[in-house]
Amino acid sequence: MPLRERKEIQEMLRKEYLAFVLILGLAACAGARPLYVPGEIIIKYKPGIVQATSVDTIKSRFGVIKTEKVFKDAKPGGDVRLSSSGKMVELPDLSLLYTLTFSPTWDAKAVAEEFSRDPNLEFAEPNYYVHMSAVPNDPSYATKQWHLNNTGQTGGTPGADIDAQLAWDANQGSTSVVIGIVDSGIDLDHPDIVNNLWINTGEIPNNGIDDDLNGKIDDYYGWDFVSDDKTPEPVPGVGANDGVIHGTHVAGIVSAVTNNSVGVAGVSWTSKVMAVKILDNNGDSTTTRAINGMKYAVDNGAQIINCSFGTEGVYSSSFDSIVDYIYGLDGLIVAAAGNNDRDIDVIKESPVCNDRGANKVLGVASTDDDDLKSGFSNYGATYVDVSAPGSSIYSTYFDNGVAPFNVAYGTASGTSMSAPVVSGIAALLKSQNSTLTNVQLTQALRDSTDDVGLGSTMGTGRVNARAALALVIGTASPTAALTSPANNTTIYGNVTVIGSATGENFSYYKLEYGSGDSPSTWTTFASSESQVFANTLGTFAPAGLAYGTYSLKLTVYNLAGSATASTKVVYAEKPEVKIFGSPAIGPSPYKPALGGNLYFSYQLTESADIKIYVYDLNGNLVWQKFYTSGTQGGTAGTNTVPWNGQNVFGQMVEGGVYLYRVLYGTKIIGRGKLAVIK
Repeated sequence: MPLRERKEIQEMLRKEYLAFVLILGLAACAGARPLYVPGEIIIKYKPGIVQATSVDTIKSRFGVIKTEKVFKDAKPGGDVRLSSSGKMVELPDLSLLYTLTFSPTWDAKAVAEEFSRDPNLEFAEPNYYVHMSAVPNDPSYATKQWHLNNTGQTGGTPGADIDAQLAWDANQGSTSVVIGIVDSGIDLDHPDIVNNLWINTGEIPNNGIDDDLNGKIDDYYGWDFVSDDKTPEPVPGVGANDGVIHGTHVAGIVSAVTNNSVGVAGVSWTSKVMAVKILDNNGDSTTTRAINGMKYAVDNGAQIINCSFGTEGVYSSSFDSIVDYIYGLDGLIVAAAGNNDRDIDVIKESPVCNDRGANKVLGVASTDDDDLKSGFSNYGATYVDVSAPGSSIYSTYFDNGVAPFNVAYGTASGTSMSAPVVSGIAALLKSQNSTLTNVQLTQALRDSTDDVGLGSTMGTGRVNARAALALVIGTASPTAALTSPANNTTIYGNVTVIGSATGENFSYYKLEYGSGDSPSTWTTFASSESQVFANTLGTFAPAGLAYGTYSLKLTVYNLAGSATASTKVVYAEKPEVKIFGSPAIGPSPYKPALGGNLYFSYQLTESADIKIYVYDLNGNLVWQKFYTSGTQGGTAGTNTVPWNGQNVFGQMVEGGVYLYRVLYGTKIIGRGKLAVIK
């Protein structure tokens, strides 16, 4: 069959297959909650590719009517920014992600599969729906905050709580710590939240100008990504309205104004909550809306990003880029594990599973007032890091005075409630020590849990605020020491860095280099989570760098903070090894029968590995000797080395004339003749 005819048949079969999938997709959506937005997919180009003819061809096939960047303000090629811990970091290129819009008669999953075959794309996937991770309860169900201090008031087990009361003796929060509540919006007038709302001080409210040039006009309290406006508040409407109270309830758990004789207590009394609305009144959102909301939060100063939402039973690769982005800026992502009572190691969800084994997302499961797994809670040994109270949690409600939203407080259950408990504890830790990185916060939260017999699929245990603060407060500063190379050492290639990186409750260390005496930018070249004492920390390999001065810096982290040590090296072109003059040979002629040795004497300009060969006049090897750089025979200056007149087999050589060669590498740096008399 001719090639052209075969291709035409293949294309016809492909179209028939797609039409079949289209019908199946519509049928599946008719009787079940849809998993993704009709007529939309997300694609990501591979690095360095901004457009591809093959991708445009697929667009034409499916009649793509709109192509737009997922992150409209993303810089091509990525960005270099200062993280919250004060380090310059290279961020992932978010400009590679695009949303494609086409007729909803095409099944988005089938269309994404077609695009995913293109070699110019990293991935293509549907724009998955995202849902809140809460199970609302009747407001009259409970009126006590057992999760903070469990005395058995709800019929549970006394002590099955986060020890908040004891933690508050040490720290009650700080106004400098900001938690991004990426959710359904916050009741901006709630008496128990209003004084802890984050305010965008770079914006003048209601003047119609983007004063801080962040791409949002009048975002004084945050941003509404549902309506794309400046008012991130819930708006009751048509439907279940399950999402109306959600964001306000989450915000109150984290940081309701406390010790004010009003309502409830937040885990962190004074930390600021940033209102970022991505969920509609029904508690639903999309992947594109969610990841844009997460980016807004970290870009505008949130050190902790609370994500009480997730896809249901599907993994979205689109979250990978924003997780890397936030992690690079030292932001801590706290994500709900979900409420389907299933193993998320097997059936993954986003964003909780998007850390890809690198602890970039802190996954939270739910417990009840008996320190047992909440019946609804998802679990997973890989993606759940800790557990926290999440059953019947009493907190703030959205209250507009109109029934059914005329109650200011009530209970809700779900991992949506567990996540903000953990975010609140993280805020206390950050308030105690503002230099703590996201890695250190994660370590402190994981290492301080109470083992209440939940098993490994529920993380390290149930969180304990008092114990987490105790780790941070009671840990001595780490030790950072560099012993080699010495300061201002000249190097010609790779150099082994030796020193110590130790400390109580050790987290990790990293080695960085920067150009000049006082670098403005540092690049990591080695790191480890293992302590090192007076041994190798890593290898600085300057190949590809310009010759000049480089600063090397060791930073060691533990739960008390960090310690640094530094040194400077001068990277230079390796000088050519030469012999001054000609080697001296003596005695000459050499008479082995008289005893003694013949000596080669020469002066090297630099220490180097040296080889000496002796040949007969026919070019046959008679004798050889190798000398290591820095030892006699290979040291800068004068070297005098012997030959006893024997060949490589240990036999005395015959009388005659011989040739010798002195080599550095493959280069001959000395040569001559010598006479042997039998």
